[in-house]
Amino acid sequence: MSVPTETLSSLGYHARSWPDTGTSETGPLRVPGHLAAVAAEFSQLSALAAGWNSYGAAPVRPSAIEAAVRVLVYAGEDMPLPSISPTPHGGIQLEWGGDDDGVEIEFEPDGSISVLVDVNGELDQRRVTGTDDPSLADALNWAAKLA
Repeated sequence: MSVPTETLSSLGYHARSWPDTGTSETGPLRVPGHLAAVAAEFSQLSALAAGWNSYGAAPVRPSAIEAAVRVLVYAGEDMPLPSISPTPHGGIQLEWGGDDDGVEIEFEPDGSISVLVDVNGELDQRRVTGTDDPSLADALNWAAKLA
C-alpha cells in the first residue's frame, strides 16, 4: 500500500533557511497526506520571529521541524496527532495525553530528541538517538494508548 506524499513546501512550509523546493540536507522531506494538518502547524511555527513569547524566545529552527516530521512519519498513519508547541530555545514539543498521564517528545534546535513519559506520576525522561531507538518506540506506543 502506498501512502500519498507531498513535500513540506507544497503544504505551505517555507522555512527561511530551506529552499522552497522542500529539500533538506538529506533530500526531499516527504509528508504523508494524513500529516497535512501538522505540516500547516509547523508552517505557522516556522514564521515565529525572535522574541515571540515576549521573553526573547528563539525562532523555531528548521532542524527541529524536520526531526519532528521524520518521527511522525515513522510513527505511522494510525498514530493520533499530537498537540504541538514551540519551545523558547527554538525547538518543537509534541504532546499526547493529559494531566495524569502523558508523553512529550522534544526536538531541540540541533535536531536531537528527548522523550518524557509520565505514567501515574512516575516520570521517565530519556535522550533518544533516532527512530531506531527503543525508547522512542516505547514512548510512541504509550502515546497511542493515551489518545
